[in-house]
Order: sequence, then C-alpha cells, then structure tokens
Amino acid sequence: MARDPVCGMEVTSPSEYQRKYNGQIYEFCSVSCQSKFNEMPDKYTHPAPAKSATTYRISEDGAEHLQIPIVGMDCASCVVGIEKEIGKLPGIRKAKVNYMMEKAYVDYQADTVSSGEIINAIKRAGYQSGAAKLRLGINGMHCASCEFLIGKLALKNPGVLDVASSYATATARIAYDPAQVKEAELP
Repeated sequence: MARDPVCGMEVTSPSEYQRKYNGQIYEFCSVSCQSKFNEMPDKYTHPAPAKSATTYRISEDGAEHLQIPIVGMDCASCVVGIEKEIGKLPGIRKAKVNYMMEKAYVDYQADTVSSGEIINAIKRAGYQSGAAKLRLGINGMHCASCEFLIGKLALKNPGVLDVASSYATATARIAYDPAQVKEAELP
C-alpha cells in the first residue's frame, strides 16, 4: 500500500496514477489528486509542521473538534459553500474551512450531530472528504444487536467517520480518516 500525498488516502500499489519527482515515485488515488500534485509538488513533498496533524480532540466543555481533509476544492469561494452546508447541521458550534490546507475544522456536540453527518454535509456541498472506505465481512453476528454494537465500537475510534453494519449480509462498511487510523487498527 502507498499513501496519496495529496489527500492521504491509502492506495493499492502500483497505482495507475503515478509521478516521479525528485527521484521518488508518488502514487495517487485519482487523476484529480495527481493534477493537484503536478501544480504544486513541493506543497505535498514538504508537509506542514506536525502541529497541524491534530485531527480530533474533546474540549473542556465537551465539544468535539474534528479536522477533515477535503478533496476537490478549486478556489477560495468553495470555502463559503462548505461552511454554509456544515453550519446548517444542529450541534455545530463552529465550522471553518481552510482552502490552502484543504481542511475543514469543525467544533460540534457529538450528542447532537455525528462526524458522519458532517462528512455528508461536505458531500452535499459538492466535495469529498479525504476519507477512505473499507468493507469488511464479519463472522459471528447473531442478531440485530450485534449490528448495533459493531457500529458503536467502531465509532469509539476518533478516526472512524461512519459505520454501516448489516446483520443480513454479515458486513460492515467503514469510512475512516487514514491520517488518524490505519486499516489494520479498525475493529
């Protein structure tokens, strides 16, 4: 597996989207990420300082803070549409989008709105989060309660953005932020 330097998504290597830069081969999840890299390769080969890596925390008053990578912004005016769509959700305290960093910074009440609903708001605005998706087969599910517990346990990991499990098909679809959690760490 390789990691797309633009969106952070894990990519099966060798990817059909590749670029050699400064003697190193970079692999991408899509032509869009490859194009962004081609426009400003130094932006993606010299990452920002570690202080920007914080992606999830809970504040003293119980509000949760989530940093979400956004894929597909072409201009600074994209920021307004994304902030507006996220701001429509109940429980949002603050939503700020940074065009240059390609990230949304959201403070919210987890008992009112979920990180998955925030991701869906970004999608409604016409953009994608940098979330990776995984479909797992699950052995040993006995009832619908198992389905609920699997989702609840997976969502305890702050890197997990959304879970849809199914007792009928014995599977779970998990959307997660690869910058926060590795595929092998998922339940």
